[in-house]
Amino acid sequence: MRLNGIGTAFLNASKIAEDGTYTAYKVFTFLYAPIFPICKLRLKRKITKTNYFEIEFQEPEEMELKAILWIYIKGWIIYPIILFTPLAIVVIEVYAALGLPEGLYNYFIGFAIIYLIIIVWILSGCYESQGLPNDYTKND
Repeated sequence: MRLNGIGTAFLNASKIAEDGTYTAYKVFTFLYAPIFPICKLRLKRKITKTNYFEIEFQEPEEMELKAILWIYIKGWIIYPIILFTPLAIVVIEVYAALGLPEGLYNYFIGFAIIYLIIIVWILSGCYESQGLPNDYTKND
C-alpha cells in the first residue's frame, strides 16, 4: 500500500500464466521512486462481487538481479526523463537558449503541465492493469 508515493507497491509484473497467476516484485517506494525490493511473489487477482480486486498471494519466488536493475532503471532514469523533459525546457534560460519564440512561452508552459498530467495518468493505468485476468472487461 502506498500513500502519496510512500510505501510498498508491486512492480515489474510478468505476463499472466495459463493458471491466472503472475509474478511481481514488492518494492518499497518513496515519492513513487523504487528504493529497495522486498521480495518477488507469485500473485493472482480475483474479482470481488463489487467489481474490485483482491490479490491472492500464491508463493514467494527467487529475486533476479536483471529484473531488479530494470526496476531501478525505469524508476530512476526512464520515467523521470519521460515525465520531466518538457518541464526542463520551460526553464526560461533553457527556452531562450533553444531559440524558441518568446511569444509562445506561456503556451509551452500549459503544454508541459498538460503533458505531465497525461503521462502520469497513462503510467498509473499501466500499474492498475497489471495482473488483470485476460477475460476481464470493466463494468462501470
